[in-house]
Amino acid sequence: MAASVDGRIVVDGWPASAEVRRQYELVHAGYEADGWICGRVTMEPFAKGVRSDAEVARERSGGSPREDFRAPGEYDSFAFAIDPGGRLAW
Repeated sequence: MAASVDGRIVVDGWPASAEVRRQYELVHAGYEADGWICGRVTMEPFAKGVRSDAEVARERSGGSPREDFRAPGEYDSFAFAIDPGGRLAW
């Protein structure tokens, strides 16, 4: 992750220099991780959107456990989304 001086990590049109990108990729390669983790807001563009408060409340009132989402197929790496409220729509 790269951050600006004021702590922002996602800024539209932020001109990340080639050196920032190079350093990011060096750290990434050095860990040799099989996955990465991010929060709900970061993962929203990869999901079908965000479920409404009513939809989430309806699911919780049923008392049944929530199911994890795992995309079908085989992959070399995984993304884990931390979404304690169950707002992401898969």
